[in-house]
Amino acid sequence: MSVPPSSAEASIPERQLAEERFRDLLALSADWLWEQDADLRFSWFSSNYLQGGANHKYYLGLHRWDLPLELTAEAMAAHRAQLAARQPFRDLEYSITTPDGQKRWYSISGLPMFENGKFAGYRGIGREITRHKRLEAELREHRDHLEDMVRAQTSDLLRAKEAAERANQAKSEFLTNMSHELRTPLHAVLAFARLGHQRAGKTESDKLKEYFELIRTSGNHLLELVDDLLDLAKLETGNARFAFERLDLRARLEQVLDGLSALLEDKQLACQVSAGDIPALVAGDPKRIDQLLRNLIANAIKFSPPGGGIRIEIAAAGMPRGRRQGDVGESPALRLSVMDQGVGIPAGELETIFDKFVQSSLTASGAGGTGLGLAICREIVQAHRGIIRARNRAEGGAAFEVLLPPATQDHP
Repeated sequence: MSVPPSSAEASIPERQLAEERFRDLLALSADWLWEQDADLRFSWFSSNYLQGGANHKYYLGLHRWDLPLELTAEAMAAHRAQLAARQPFRDLEYSITTPDGQKRWYSISGLPMFENGKFAGYRGIGREITRHKRLEAELREHRDHLEDMVRAQTSDLLRAKEAAERANQAKSEFLTNMSHELRTPLHAVLAFARLGHQRAGKTESDKLKEYFELIRTSGNHLLELVDDLLDLAKLETGNARFAFERLDLRARLEQVLDGLSALLEDKQLACQVSAGDIPALVAGDPKRIDQLLRNLIANAIKFSPPGGGIRIEIAAAGMPRGRRQGDVGESPALRLSVMDQGVGIPAGELETIFDKFVQSSLTASGAGGTGLGLAICREIVQAHRGIIRARNRAEGGAAFEVLLPPATQDHP
């Protein structure tokens, strides 16, 4: 007759089975187990500790703070305070740079152990979270980048909105100014044509001639305004035709001044020209170069006070070489300067003064004009591979400078 096994003997296979199950599950887990003694020194690691990328057997007998942890002093102080109070802790995160130079992140949780009411150490679990931290960093970088992109696009939108508002304001000002500029000569044409029609055969011929002269003058003014608009449109769209040839800038200047002599005399302005002895040959279209000179000089005459003077200089200079990134140095150029004795240009408008429909705030309501002359000048200068800019003179008034490449033997 067989004797049944005792309960103690029966529990041995169950404990073995439970231990086997534990070992099997631990082998499949990404986590590892660890224990510390009552002095908080590592006393045991589970066999799967190598999954964490660090050889934990070298940590046996050490405190956690003896390890090469990359943890802030504040975080370590808080952790040690928990240990001293025998409190459980969860998800303590830190990084370690392994001997092969890799930075690995870990998350550690632990529970205090007690035997017969006496503190016996800590037992806990560890997990490598390097991939998780990398994903966090990438998400944070993408988030920050997205925020930067949103800020940049918002800033671009604000700038575009402000630019559109400025353009709309400039357009409104232009339409108002152009309406005035067109209405004034148009009203004169209609008024004197009506007078001539009403008084034909009733008044002397000299009076009729006066009416016709006023009609002709006003008509020419209208034609100039329309021509400016058409010129600017052609220049901006690239439809303007240029016939380049070797031009003597001095000779072109003398011809333009002859044509403007009546304007100079009307305002009793002295015109001082300094051209030096240097060759003043440029490659340009005669009609457009004359238009450039006429616009700049007429502008100086308009804004100089009666009895004053304007000064024109032609001198050798240099201009930036090329327009592409990486182009350095200067190339030879001729500098044409037209200086007046007017009120000058506000510093913030030295660039915008060349925009179409724009006038200086100091002269927009004074000397008149449509704000097209300088815009046309810029288009002409750019078509000649030159530079135009404005500055204020120390002695008062404004100066407009044009830099043009000189003519060469290879390029007329």
